[in-house]
Amino acid sequence: MERIMNGERQSRLIAYDIRDPRRLGQVFRFLKGAAIPIQYSVFLQIEASRREMADVEERLIEILDVNEDDVRIYPLPTGCEAIRIGLPFLGEGLVLKEEWMHEFLSAAGLAASLES
Repeated sequence: MERIMNGERQSRLIAYDIRDPRRLGQVFRFLKGAAIPIQYSVFLQIEASRREMADVEERLIEILDVNEDDVRIYPLPTGCEAIRIGLPFLGEGLVLKEEWMHEFLSAAGLAASLES
């Protein structure tokens, strides 16, 4: 595993393809507590510390079968742009608390959405 870090805190996109339904459920339940679900099998970890990132990686390694499963973790640059086409990324009726909204949209590169 190779990790390149620029700074103390970083947002990351986590995507997975898990073959076993039991492991799939474990990964989903774990990531629901550590990140924000964006799409099926895709999560956004906002402004994680080095320790939080390492904890997520260690727990995923415990759950996964590295010969069958695939997890990708992509560091996101600050201020990156995100484009959504189609259904809302949070799902119908799902809302974030106001204090999280600016942080979430900034991390997703959508801070301008707050001004509209």
